[in-house]
Amino acid sequence: IEITALVAGEKLSNEQISEGMKVGWDIDSLVKWMVNKKENEIGKQPIESKDFKFSTSILTFTTVMGILVIGIFFLNDIDAYTITYRTMLYAGLFAPFGALLRWKLSKLNGKIGGKYSWIPVGTLLANLIGSIISAFIIGLEYRMHEDEDFWVEGTLRAIKVGFAGSLSTVSTFISEFAGFLKSPHPINGYNYIWLSLGSSCIFGSIFYGAIVAGMDE
Repeated sequence: IEITALVAGEKLSNEQISEGMKVGWDIDSLVKWMVNKKENEIGKQPIESKDFKFSTSILTFTTVMGILVIGIFFLNDIDAYTITYRTMLYAGLFAPFGALLRWKLSKLNGKIGGKYSWIPVGTLLANLIGSIISAFIIGLEYRMHEDEDFWVEGTLRAIKVGFAGSLSTVSTFISEFAGFLKSPHPINGYNYIWLSLGSSCIFGSIFYGAIVAGMDE
């Protein structure tokens, strides 16, 4: 019922309605929600075009980044609570660049031809690169000493959480998988999962192992 109604947005069968009522589902409310969702889907509603103001965007970006920098230097205590929030602010400095790279990579989706044209190459690369960076930094963190300076440890974590975290994407990955399930070739969805998870695990393990293997005995 959840997949049919909430994910695929398709009409429930009589059997599903019967089973749902047996376990206490409010079928009438669910049907009304589905109808309302379809009527208000993005793409069916007119979107007003507004001129992009580059100067306003730069000012906003600079202001936000400036606030983050001030916060990083203002929170300079050494307790775990302060270090955690200081690292979160630091990660915010790297997040926009990860998001921008993912946006650029997304333009590669649908660019390859032939039998593998169905692969969302841009999303695949974004998740692969993000996984490699995260695994590589985790290896570096494993080798660090407990008394490491914040600017060393904090920078690594900020890159991992901010840059790699914004570069990789679960929402787009799931959306693409759901799209495959609705396509004439749903098997591609499962192939996409194996390709994404498999490549990320393999290359992530290679980079992590290369760092950890170099540790002193």
